[in-house]
Amino acid sequence: MGLLGTTVPGRAIIRFMGHANPPPSVAVTQANQRFPSPCGLACGVDLSAQAVSAISLFGFGLIEVGPVGCHTTHPPDTDATHWRGTALAIPNAVVAGSVAELSTRLQTNAFRNGVTVVARLALVEDMTPAQIDKVCKHLDDSLDGYSVPLDLDHPDTTGAFLQALNNDHRLLLGIVTPQQLQESGSNLAAFLDQSLLDGVIIEGGIDSSGQRGLVGVEVIEQIIKAVRSVAVDDREWLLITSGGIEQPVDAMELLDAGADLVLVDSGFATAGPGIPKRINNNVQASQRIPALKTQCPDDTPFGHRSWFWSFLLGLSLTMGGIAAVILGWTRVLLPYDEEFLGMLRDEICGINDQLLPFMSHDRVTLAGTMLSLGPLYLALAWFGDRRGMHWARSVVLTSAFTGFLSFFLFLGFGYFDPFHAFIAAILFQFITLCFHSTQQQNYVAEFDLHNSAT
Repeated sequence: MGLLGTTVPGRAIIRFMGHANPPPSVAVTQANQRFPSPCGLACGVDLSAQAVSAISLFGFGLIEVGPVGCHTTHPPDTDATHWRGTALAIPNAVVAGSVAELSTRLQTNAFRNGVTVVARLALVEDMTPAQIDKVCKHLDDSLDGYSVPLDLDHPDTTGAFLQALNNDHRLLLGIVTPQQLQESGSNLAAFLDQSLLDGVIIEGGIDSSGQRGLVGVEVIEQIIKAVRSVAVDDREWLLITSGGIEQPVDAMELLDAGADLVLVDSGFATAGPGIPKRINNNVQASQRIPALKTQCPDDTPFGHRSWFWSFLLGLSLTMGGIAAVILGWTRVLLPYDEEFLGMLRDEICGINDQLLPFMSHDRVTLAGTMLSLGPLYLALAWFGDRRGMHWARSVVLTSAFTGFLSFFLFLGFGYFDPFHAFIAAILFQFITLCFHSTQQQNYVAEFDLHNSAT
């Protein structure tokens, strides 16, 4: 994925296969920040920031890389056997390699698709503000901000760290657990009142040994309770949750409780990489935007609706297929075919009486292809593109442009088929008008809240 994300053709493949760009209506704007999606990816999944460019095309609004350590730290030895069948354990290990290497990887993944990228800093007790500043100098040009675990029991030390990180150009998020909020929530409020933080990440799904990735109803309920304890209507800071999400319904419950964004960790593996797209679709559906009833915007001129031209393309292919069947069953050869061969139809039959039946088979085979593609394009245009499904339009465009290239096979052989050229010229206009249409792709899926049991 990292290799695909760093090249234009690779990103085109990801876009074509996924169609996961979030719809504009689900974007989140808070604390002077805009996120294209309310769903983010928590740290530990792309630990070393090797595939940030690729992951940014999955439908996320925020990507958290790391944790990034300022000292040489080895991942702790963990025993995840008790997690089997429950969730995917994500140890709180720091990124392998130096901060400079991480900066290089982030620069390689410079394409972000409008997604905010932050790094989690793994602070340690003996760390000084000067060390923090040194790390930030390496990473500032490659990141949009940082997330920092907060020690609410030692507000003076934590405040000094935040002062060293705080500036007007980088997003700064503090990470707390529900237990910390319950015990020392007032210290967090003090940091927010002093504008030392742009937002808070409430991290749940942590077991007693500090491993992340726990999911389930109890985890979600715990995080929801923590969100409601700090959520206020007039706040000017970001409220983000991390962990616990196993399926879209979990994310919807957290967003309904008051969270601005939700970060997925182990759920990205257990539910599959399509979970951010599913969450975005559910958020859009919850906004009560007409889904299947709205075919395309009323202010779009009819001639600029892509589905109309792709529908005409499918209709023309179907009619052409019927004409090819009739030709294959009757005359088989057209006059310009005889002129190209320099032989009349009867002379061809005299060479071998199986030639015309073979050519008839060839004509009907072509007709079969046209009669397969025609109804397929009609269905994609009417049931897909007309409802704003981006993938349906992409399928028609990709398939049609590939088909038009076959015309050059005739020219390469030195044979120009006037009838084929006439039909191709008409159909090419349809597909070009479809490509240049201004119809917006605004399909809203129906609710898809739960993972498949299979």
